[in-house]
Amino acid sequence: MKPFFRCLCVRAPFAGHIVDNLKPIEYRSAATRVRGTIGIIESGTGQIIGQVELYDCQPGEYEGCYNWYLRNGKRYKTPIPYRHPRGAIIWVKCPPLEHQPEFEQRPPPEVLPDSKPEDYLNMKK
Repeated sequence: MKPFFRCLCVRAPFAGHIVDNLKPIEYRSAATRVRGTIGIIESGTGQIIGQVELYDCQPGEYEGCYNWYLRNGKRYKTPIPYRHPRGAIIWVKCPPLEHQPEFEQRPPPEVLPDSKPEDYLNMKK
């Protein structure tokens, strides 16, 4: 059996910021043991827009906040459609990619200034 491709669901515009290397930390209310290359799904679109390396997770500055550390984001030239399984909120297990996707070529980004965990934790759901 082929391994699955694990994807993280992230709301717009933050999904784009992650794959464009503008957001090196994803703030979540739970820790993760997942490491390695993961896909980034822009919530509500039914598409995997790119991939990133999740390389560490540490308790955040605030109680109940964890910092998921990301690097090497790559946006796909053509987003890959996927079927969203019932009940999936954070992670989606997708079939392995049939072929290596093409990536957009972008200039080196600047990290978004002054992004803080409370900016993401206090968003309306």
